[in-house]
Amino acid sequence: YGDHRDLHRLIRRQRQMCIRDRIQALQLTNSVARSLFYIINDWEIALSAFRFITHWAEALSAFAVCLILIALFANFRKYRRKHALSQLHTWSRDMVLTLADYRQRATTLENSPLERHEIMRVLMDRLKARYRTALANSQILGGELDVNTKRAVQAIFTIDNKVERLDDSVFNDLSTLQHDLSEVMIAAFESLQSEKHYGSQAEGSGAR
Repeated sequence: YGDHRDLHRLIRRQRQMCIRDRIQALQLTNSVARSLFYIINDWEIALSAFRFITHWAEALSAFAVCLILIALFANFRKYRRKHALSQLHTWSRDMVLTLADYRQRATTLENSPLERHEIMRVLMDRLKARYRTALANSQILGGELDVNTKRAVQAIFTIDNKVERLDDSVFNDLSTLQHDLSEVMIAAFESLQSEKHYGSQAEGSGAR
């Protein structure tokens, strides 16, 4: 009888150990499943955060590129305007000096009308040499400078037609042309000075 009772105790102990092992296995499985669940949830959060950061980084990069392009375009327009002013001022100044030199020589030299017209042809060739560049620069600048430059160029071609027809009234038009070119020269010079003054003020404020 004692042996039979010991056998029952051994079987009961084995059952208890099996039950305990099953409980531990279930707890381990539950723990692993819970850990996987947290990992999956955390991964989705991390992925969402990564996508959010990437999206905003792309947006900020695009915004920065736009700002850089705007700054480059503004600087290009500023440089283009300054270059056009400088070229237009140089052209009008050279034309004024050329006309002044011719008018001074025409009053001191005693030439025949034909010789004076030949000299005028040389003068007109010099006046027409860079008119296309002058018109292109005035178109960039616009406004009053563009109007005055076009009027001066039109006067040059009007005088040129009179020279071709040997019209003596052409000499009376030279003073008007010189006045028109002087207006272009003065306006271009004043615009250049104002832009230089504005640029120096901007650099001074930036240095502060």
